[in-house]
Amino acid sequence: MVNKLYLKINKNNIINMNQLYKKFSIPCTNLSIIRWKPKAIIPIHNHKNQTCSMFILKGSLEEKVYNNTGLQGHYLVDTKILTRYQCSFINDEIGEHTVENLSNEDSWSLHYCKKT
Repeated sequence: MVNKLYLKINKNNIINMNQLYKKFSIPCTNLSIIRWKPKAIIPIHNHKNQTCSMFILKGSLEEKVYNNTGLQGHYLVDTKILTRYQCSFINDEIGEHTVENLSNEDSWSLHYCKKT
């Protein structure tokens, strides 16, 4: 069984436990680069009022997309394994998602997010 590392969420923000990922914002742009530690995973989250694209630079990431039904919780809609030079897109209409580094090495991704 593979141990998975999780980030905990408090009511204000995501806590970066043990530097499971590091986000590098590129000044004066809507771009950022994220370095994902091996087996890091972030919990289900949304990008409220944003459109976001993710492009894999190195390694592989698994994205699971969910619909939030409110009281009944989340249900899985789609699962994608993204490898180098592949991309994914998420917004409020598509749903919420988790992202996991499947690799035993660091993975890197480029992100573009813009408010709608």
